[in-house]
Amino acid sequence: MTLKRKWLWCCLVILLLFPAVVTADVAYEGKSYPEDAEYIDLGDLVVRDFDGLIGFLEQMPDLRRVDMWQTKMDREHCDLLASRFPDIQWGWTLVIKSPDHEHLIRTDYTSWSTLHNNASLQHSSADFEILKYCWNLLALDIGHNNVTSLDFLYSLPNLRVLIVACNHVTDITPVGSLKDLEYAELFKNDIQDLSPLSGLSHLLDLNICFNHVQDYTPIKSLAALKRLWMFASQKYNVKPDSAVVADLAAALPDTEIDYTHYSTTGTWRFISGERRHPHYDAIVRMFGEDSKHPHYEYVPFADSFPLENAEIGYSGAPAVPVPENPADAEAAAAADVRKEAEPLVLQQPQDFSDKGYLLPIDFSVGPAPKADGYTTPLSYEDSTISVQVTSANTGSCAYWYSDVKIRDASQLRTMSASRSGAFDSENAELRAETLFDRSSAVVMISGDFWGSAEKRGLGYIVRQGVLFRDSLDDGGRWDSRLMDVLVIDEDGDFHILDRPVKGSIGGTVGGKRILQAFSFGPALVENGQAFTAFEGEQKWIDMSANDRRQRMCICQTGPLSYRMVCCAGPFRGNSGMTLREFADLVASLGVETAYNLDGGDSTSLFFYKGRINNYGSTSQRKLRDIIYFASAEQ
Repeated sequence: MTLKRKWLWCCLVILLLFPAVVTADVAYEGKSYPEDAEYIDLGDLVVRDFDGLIGFLEQMPDLRRVDMWQTKMDREHCDLLASRFPDIQWGWTLVIKSPDHEHLIRTDYTSWSTLHNNASLQHSSADFEILKYCWNLLALDIGHNNVTSLDFLYSLPNLRVLIVACNHVTDITPVGSLKDLEYAELFKNDIQDLSPLSGLSHLLDLNICFNHVQDYTPIKSLAALKRLWMFASQKYNVKPDSAVVADLAAALPDTEIDYTHYSTTGTWRFISGERRHPHYDAIVRMFGEDSKHPHYEYVPFADSFPLENAEIGYSGAPAVPVPENPADAEAAAAADVRKEAEPLVLQQPQDFSDKGYLLPIDFSVGPAPKADGYTTPLSYEDSTISVQVTSANTGSCAYWYSDVKIRDASQLRTMSASRSGAFDSENAELRAETLFDRSSAVVMISGDFWGSAEKRGLGYIVRQGVLFRDSLDDGGRWDSRLMDVLVIDEDGDFHILDRPVKGSIGGTVGGKRILQAFSFGPALVENGQAFTAFEGEQKWIDMSANDRRQRMCICQTGPLSYRMVCCAGPFRGNSGMTLREFADLVASLGVETAYNLDGGDSTSLFFYKGRINNYGSTSQRKLRDIIYFASAEQ
């Protein structure tokens, strides 16, 4: 055998013993991916054939990360893929659906909140089980939902911020597994046992107002705790026993303990004026102001414990300003110094001259509407105000609503039946027609029957910037703390105060001066969601919640944009509405906030030539006050 042949045979043997390593490609939906890839991104592909996807992925045994952001993943498909490929970290866009809305959550978000979305129904614990796939989550807000179980928290061990307020939680055992938790809002649930909290050594802020706590001892071990809010945490609307508070104060000498203010009042959110508490400022920056401006990136507090092994940030995150040094945020907040507003003084007008309002803040009336402003019998428009009145029917009950857009907050005005229009005579009454003519209103509705004997002289009343009543009390059969208060600030924005306690309302709300405050209620809609409970010990005025009556409310739909809604009573073939039915109707009209006003035989919606709601009853009650919108065009 020649040397050349020997060499060829050697090469052949080597090739047989050591075959060349050739990487194959795997084809999927028109693209090729390396068979040995550890990471792939499906880009803009929306996966619809999950069997095909599984077949593709099974050909790539080394995969450790798959991004498929364009596919909206429900829990069923998440569970399918996660169980089939347990070693893969998934980049998914999760979807939580309701009949008319869907929440979308990327698995790499570091913070996420439902933000009480306008169109969203309340979600249950089962809906939130899908959050277990959010491997990067550090902050979660699912307040104002229908959560009963928190078991899904076991899959979110790195959470530092947790808001589950206004749900139906009884067992907080899963919260005890969150060893890095620093901020917990647990108010308005049905929590009795706090022992799961005892091992949370990093907890800085704890709010347990409006629960049924049996034993406060576990709180004593929370050495890092800086703020504890505990009003009505044992008995509804009752301050904790002073001995209990003293015992906690002795065990936690460096903790601010507030046992007199409602859940979000006092300094929980605002230190003074518009100056946010630094922790609340971080909360807003990590979750966003509202459902239209959400944020998805966790923001640490200036005094947070160091992040250890926590993965923060994700590709494609929205631009959220986060200082390199978190202390900068606190310094910036501290620089926004505005003196804390003192409570309003009875009968003393406020000075709004800096606002440059179109109309004076007093009890004068605006100019009469222009005749040519009535573009139709149900609409009006001039350079300062537009009004559109609509009539509709649910199939069993007629209802009406009026949409209003104004130039500034001075055009939303109030008037009483007294000679001066001021609120200085509780018993003065006039026919609605008379008040409509006297006010020169473009559109008018009945108010909160401010001098009603049923209120026993209680409530918080501000009209045209003047405080006329400040008699929220500390308890008793006619407890005004069980009455929701609507505050309208200097910019015309609505604020619902949920049964405020005596001394809890200062001269500003959210850092803004108060133009109007009404004491009637209850709140029907807040953050776009209808309330569902309007009876029992939680509401003190008899609203005949389960009776079908005429109803009236005022709503905000946006900046300087409002909607007044009223329905017919059980008369002329109409059913009337329960309070729950009315709240659901109003929420379906797309309002942000809605507050119940004096209805029944007081129900009045006036526009142009007179009364719009003409299916009430044969009798109409005289009114003690009205709310109206005025033109400012001279």
